[in-house]
Amino acid sequence: MKVKQGIPQGPVFFLLYIHNLPKIVMHISQPVLFADDTSIIFSKSSPTEFINNINKIFVNSSEWFKINLLSLNFDKTYYVQFGTKNGNEININISYGNKPITGTHSTKFLGLVVDNILSWKNHADQLMSKLSNACYAVRTVKSFMSHKALRIIYFSYVHSIMTYGIILEGNSTP
Repeated sequence: MKVKQGIPQGPVFFLLYIHNLPKIVMHISQPVLFADDTSIIFSKSSPTEFINNINKIFVNSSEWFKINLLSLNFDKTYYVQFGTKNGNEININISYGNKPITGTHSTKFLGLVVDNILSWKNHADQLMSKLSNACYAVRTVKSFMSHKALRIIYFSYVHSIMTYGIILEGNSTP
Protein backbone atom coordinates (compact mmCIF):
# COMPACT_ATOMS: atom_id res chain seq x y z
CA MET A 1 0.00 0.00 0.00
CA LYS A 2 1.45 3.34 -1.03
CA VAL A 3 1.07 6.25 1.43
CA LYS A 4 0.00 9.45 -0.35
CA GLN A 5 -0.20 11.83 2.65
CA GLY A 6 0.88 11.89 6.25
CA ILE A 7 1.48 14.01 9.31
CA PRO A 8 5.07 15.04 10.00
CA GLN A 9 6.48 13.11 12.95
CA GLY A 10 7.60 14.83 16.13
CA PRO A 11 5.86 17.44 18.30
CA VAL A 12 7.45 20.48 16.65
CA PHE A 13 6.55 19.33 13.15
CA PHE A 14 3.00 18.52 14.23
CA LEU A 15 2.55 21.96 15.85
CA LEU A 16 3.86 23.66 12.71
CA TYR A 17 1.43 21.60 10.66
CA ILE A 18 -1.65 22.62 12.68
CA HIS A 19 -0.56 26.13 13.75
CA ASN A 20 -3.25 27.87 11.68
CA LEU A 21 -6.20 25.74 12.91
CA PRO A 22 -7.12 28.18 15.72
CA LYS A 23 -7.25 31.10 13.29
CA ILE A 24 -10.32 29.68 11.53
CA VAL A 25 -12.48 29.66 14.68
CA MET A 26 -11.03 32.28 17.01
CA HIS A 27 -13.35 35.06 15.80
CA ILE A 28 -16.33 33.25 17.39
CA SER A 29 -14.67 30.94 19.94
CA GLN A 30 -11.64 30.25 22.11
CA PRO A 31 -9.62 27.35 20.68
CA VAL A 32 -7.34 25.38 23.02
CA LEU A 33 -4.64 23.15 21.52
CA PHE A 34 -2.53 20.79 23.59
CA ALA A 35 -0.35 18.37 21.63
CA ASP A 36 -2.78 16.58 19.29
CA ASP A 37 -5.86 17.48 21.36
CA THR A 38 -8.07 20.38 20.28
CA SER A 39 -10.93 21.93 22.25
CA ILE A 40 -13.10 24.75 21.00
CA ILE A 41 -14.83 26.76 23.72
CA PHE A 42 -17.55 29.35 23.15
CA SER A 43 -20.64 30.76 24.79
CA LYS A 44 -23.67 32.73 23.73
CA SER A 45 -26.77 33.71 25.65
CA SER A 46 -29.11 33.28 22.69
CA PRO A 47 -29.82 29.64 21.73
CA THR A 48 -30.16 30.63 18.06
CA GLU A 49 -26.78 32.39 18.04
CA PHE A 50 -25.26 29.43 19.94
CA ILE A 51 -26.47 26.92 17.33
CA ASN A 52 -25.44 29.19 14.44
CA ASN A 53 -21.92 29.47 15.88
CA ILE A 54 -21.64 25.70 16.28
CA ASN A 55 -22.57 25.28 12.63
CA LYS A 56 -20.09 27.98 11.54
CA ILE A 57 -17.31 26.29 13.50
CA PHE A 58 -17.98 22.93 11.90
CA VAL A 59 -18.22 24.40 8.40
CA ASN A 60 -14.92 26.27 8.87
CA SER A 61 -13.25 23.28 10.55
CA SER A 62 -14.49 20.92 7.86
CA GLU A 63 -12.95 23.08 5.16
CA TRP A 64 -9.66 23.33 7.07
CA PHE A 65 -9.51 19.54 7.55
CA LYS A 66 -10.15 18.94 3.83
CA ILE A 67 -7.50 21.45 2.74
CA ASN A 68 -4.95 19.91 5.12
CA LEU A 69 -5.84 16.31 4.18
CA LEU A 70 -6.90 15.46 7.74
CA SER A 71 -9.98 13.89 9.27
CA LEU A 72 -11.71 13.94 12.65
CA ASN A 73 -11.51 10.90 14.91
CA PHE A 74 -15.22 10.49 15.64
CA ASP A 75 -14.49 8.17 18.57
CA LYS A 76 -12.88 11.17 20.30
CA THR A 77 -15.11 13.97 19.01
CA TYR A 78 -17.95 15.11 21.26
CA TYR A 79 -19.36 18.19 22.90
CA VAL A 80 -20.32 19.29 26.41
CA GLN A 81 -23.06 21.84 26.95
CA PHE A 82 -22.29 23.67 30.20
CA GLY A 83 -25.05 25.12 32.33
CA THR A 84 -26.44 25.33 35.82
CA LYS A 85 -27.72 22.41 37.87
CA ASN A 86 -31.35 23.46 37.39
CA GLY A 87 -30.89 25.08 33.99
CA ASN A 88 -32.40 23.81 30.78
CA GLU A 89 -30.16 22.40 28.09
CA ILE A 90 -30.58 23.71 24.58
CA ASN A 91 -31.75 20.93 22.28
CA ILE A 92 -29.03 20.83 19.63
CA ASN A 93 -27.98 18.32 17.03
CA ILE A 94 -24.40 18.71 15.88
CA SER A 95 -23.04 16.79 12.94
CA TYR A 96 -19.95 16.75 10.78
CA GLY A 97 -20.77 15.64 7.28
CA ASN A 98 -23.40 12.96 7.79
CA LYS A 99 -21.99 11.83 11.14
CA PRO A 100 -23.58 13.07 14.38
CA ILE A 101 -21.34 14.46 17.12
CA THR A 102 -22.22 12.90 20.46
CA GLY A 103 -23.07 15.05 23.45
CA THR A 104 -21.68 14.10 26.86
CA HIS A 105 -22.10 15.35 30.42
CA SER A 106 -18.41 15.21 31.33
CA THR A 107 -15.04 15.29 29.62
CA LYS A 108 -11.37 15.13 30.41
CA PHE A 109 -9.77 18.51 29.73
CA LEU A 110 -5.99 18.65 30.19
CA GLY A 111 -6.20 15.82 32.71
CA LEU A 112 -9.07 17.30 34.71
CA VAL A 113 -12.52 15.74 34.61
CA VAL A 114 -15.01 18.56 34.02
CA ASP A 115 -18.76 17.98 34.04
CA ASN A 116 -21.51 20.07 32.50
CA ILE A 117 -22.44 21.79 35.80
CA LEU A 118 -18.85 22.17 37.05
CA SER A 119 -19.55 20.15 40.20
CA TRP A 120 -16.10 18.46 40.21
CA LYS A 121 -17.69 15.27 41.63
CA ASN A 122 -16.46 13.11 38.74
CA HIS A 123 -12.97 14.60 39.07
CA ALA A 124 -12.92 13.98 42.84
CA ASP A 125 -14.05 10.38 42.27
CA GLN A 126 -11.24 9.86 39.76
CA LEU A 127 -8.71 11.41 42.17
CA MET A 128 -9.86 9.14 44.99
CA SER A 129 -9.35 6.10 42.79
CA LYS A 130 -5.86 7.23 41.73
CA LEU A 131 -4.88 8.11 45.31
CA SER A 132 -6.15 4.76 46.57
CA ASN A 133 -3.92 2.99 44.03
CA ALA A 134 -0.99 5.23 44.96
CA CYS A 135 -1.42 4.52 48.69
CA TYR A 136 -1.58 0.80 48.00
CA ALA A 137 1.65 1.02 46.01
CA VAL A 138 3.43 2.90 48.82
CA ARG A 139 2.15 0.45 51.47
CA THR A 140 3.30 -2.50 49.34
CA VAL A 141 6.91 -1.31 49.01
CA LYS A 142 7.42 0.49 52.34
CA SER A 143 8.81 -2.53 54.18
CA PHE A 144 11.79 -2.90 51.86
CA MET A 145 12.45 0.70 50.77
CA SER A 146 14.47 3.38 52.51
CA HIS A 147 12.81 6.50 53.86
CA LYS A 148 14.50 8.52 51.11
CA ALA A 149 13.17 6.18 48.39
CA LEU A 150 9.65 6.30 49.88
CA ARG A 151 9.80 10.09 49.86
CA ILE A 152 10.72 10.05 46.16
CA ILE A 153 7.85 7.64 45.45
CA TYR A 154 5.46 9.83 47.43
CA PHE A 155 6.37 13.02 45.56
CA SER A 156 6.37 11.38 42.15
CA TYR A 157 3.17 9.39 42.60
CA VAL A 158 0.93 10.73 45.40
CA HIS A 159 1.86 14.41 45.62
CA SER A 160 1.77 14.87 41.83
CA ILE A 161 -1.79 13.48 41.72
CA MET A 162 -2.95 15.76 44.54
CA THR A 163 -1.42 18.95 43.17
CA TYR A 164 -2.09 18.56 39.44
CA GLY A 165 -4.54 21.22 38.31
CA ILE A 166 -4.43 23.19 41.55
CA ILE A 167 -3.22 26.21 39.58
CA LEU A 168 -6.79 26.58 38.30
CA GLU A 169 -7.87 27.63 41.78
CA GLY A 170 -5.81 30.81 41.53
CA ASN A 171 -3.10 32.27 43.69
CA SER A 172 -5.14 32.82 46.85
CA THR A 173 -3.95 31.28 50.10
CA PRO A 174 -6.27 29.87 52.76
